[in-house]
Amino acid sequence: MATSTKAAVAAAAEVAKALGFTRVTGLRANASVEVTTREASDERAVSGRDAREKLLVVVAEGASVGPPWSEREAGFFLADGARGARLYYEPHCSYVAASVRRGVAQVGGRVDVCVTPVRSVDVAGFALVAGGGAAADLVETLGTPRLVVPLRNGELEQTGASVGLLGTDGSTGETFARLCDARFGRGAVTVQMPVPGVPIGV
Repeated sequence: MATSTKAAVAAAAEVAKALGFTRVTGLRANASVEVTTREASDERAVSGRDAREKLLVVVAEGASVGPPWSEREAGFFLADGARGARLYYEPHCSYVAASVRRGVAQVGGRVDVCVTPVRSVDVAGFALVAGGGAAADLVETLGTPRLVVPLRNGELEQTGASVGLLGTDGSTGETFARLCDARFGRGAVTVQMPVPGVPIGV
């Protein structure tokens, strides 16, 4: 990634600068930034699209992972130009619904892809990552995107003293797909497990 690329994470802005990024924009909830995906001087069009088309990044309130007074982590909306795909990503399935709804409005009122955990993970009963019904609630909050790409959290092999402390609810992509069929109608939402290095079409 070029060191001129913007990094749109408020808490990580200083880290990004330390890594050599020269154009860093720290964003708070429901702020946004447009990133030029191709140099304006480059006259080549890709797939017949305008070479100057931008990627819109919108931040929503995500997980609360620190003490109660700390700022929440970020969830991200990515909107590929005026007509391209819209994606939402948040790695804990923890969010503020009103902030997410505002984010949906900011990217044009639709989301095509949701990247989220579907398997809950806890440590000694304390929830680290939500999934299952909470993930289905997120899908509804987003306006029922047609594709869910589950994060592969919870696929664990445990050894040592921590065995038994870390637990999951056992949800899989298949069980989450059945949950979506029951809640939103058969086939309304496609659940596709990711494979590293293999593209997923939208």
